[in-house]
Amino acid sequence: MKIIYTSFIGFVFLIVCSSIIISDLKGPESLILGSWDEVSWEYERVNSTENSNLPLDNLVKKEICSNMFIHEAETWVFKKNNRLQLVKRGHEEEELIYNLRGRGNILEMIHKDNGTEIYQIQDLTKNKLVLHFNFDLQVKGIVKMTFSKVD
Repeated sequence: MKIIYTSFIGFVFLIVCSSIIISDLKGPESLILGSWDEVSWEYERVNSTENSNLPLDNLVKKEICSNMFIHEAETWVFKKNNRLQLVKRGHEEEELIYNLRGRGNILEMIHKDNGTEIYQIQDLTKNKLVLHFNFDLQVKGIVKMTFSKVD
């Protein structure tokens, strides 16, 4: 009888501890909330033998953005109701709808004209957000956008 009682107490203790740990973990839905400042853009070549992470200058950045909806957004504000506010230079603002897809590793942004952008969330912590998007400019590659949390 003592073994059954001890096993039961151990099992209950394990369940309580697991519940506390799981409830304390923050998922991507809560980590992404808040204001994020754009820190850098880097270009990574696909299928390159060299390890080349190159910072992008404004001219290349504008060429890449010409086929995108977002142009020179400096602060992205993710809100609880799946709204994303883009604050640009000169305090111009655009508001869109965002969704996290997959296991929280895909960011889908839907514009008012129903245009859609899809980014891969490469890294998301409480202070850092790294997004990747693929493009086919002159050489295939990935642009890595890094943001830091403002709040």
